[in-house]
Amino acid sequence: MVGLVLVCHGDMGSELLKAAEMIVGRVEAALAVSVRQESAPETLRDEVQDAIRKVDRKNGVMVFTDMFGGTPSNISLAFLGETVEVVTGVNLSMLIKFANHRDDKTIPELARLVQEAGQKSIVIASQMLKGAK
Repeated sequence: MVGLVLVCHGDMGSELLKAAEMIVGRVEAALAVSVRQESAPETLRDEVQDAIRKVDRKNGVMVFTDMFGGTPSNISLAFLGETVEVVTGVNLSMLIKFANHRDDKTIPELARLVQEAGQKSIVIASQMLKGAK
């Protein structure tokens, strides 16, 4: 099982995790780290490191962040390595895909799968509906 850490601004990560659990049930080995305006970078780094350690089941950890270039992403990139992957721009579709495939995919396979799921879930409804006619 690949572990999951969500590192996002405010409570976005914990709320996304709750939303995913409404759909797929309990997501084990998953933690959220909230980045707040008053958060010190050193403290955040320690929190992310601790979260990664707690969810690692020896199959690696995927860290989702809300936006590339933001503090959550910048802090998380320090842990990027063979057993830790960072994927930015997290959305609910990505979490659901992750939860459904974390037991049968490697980290690189899972990263590609969740990226595709996230991108496919972003649509302009009026254009999609016009194409369906």
